[in-house]
Amino acid sequence: MRPAVSVIERFDNAAYTLGRLGVDSYSLMAMRNSILGLPKTTAPEPVVALHGDFTPRNVLCRPGPVVTVLDTDLSLAGHPAYDLGWFLAALEFLDRWQLYTTGRAYDRNALDRVRSAFLSGYTSEGPAVPSTHTLAAHTAARLVQRWAQYASHLQAEQPR
Repeated sequence: MRPAVSVIERFDNAAYTLGRLGVDSYSLMAMRNSILGLPKTTAPEPVVALHGDFTPRNVLCRPGPVVTVLDTDLSLAGHPAYDLGWFLAALEFLDRWQLYTTGRAYDRNALDRVRSAFLSGYTSEGPAVPSTHTLAAHTAARLVQRWAQYASHLQAEQPR
């Protein structure tokens, strides 16, 4: 299983794309410094198996409660906050992406309930609960990645 990239490497890769698309370097550096400025924990970071693409579309929930995780092709090894941040960013970006496309398919309150239930379930059963700051850094880095992907998508659709 390959190791997950660091938070700052994820950000830097996305920032490179955004810079090529015209986002000013001052704004990108300010975002990078914000992520780097989040307080760090002194505890050793746990390494666990990660999904690598943990989003609501890769989770099936049935009564019982039975949860099935799908599509593990991108599995990694790393800090639990990698998957947690990916999932939380997916909920946030799902909401934002809808505003740019066909409108709101999911109610904001429903997305908030999913976020709350997910975090509640994870903290009660998870192997290692990341600090709020570590989770914020991973979520922010993933949101910047999604921003870069969406901006690239929009640019590719522009008539030449």
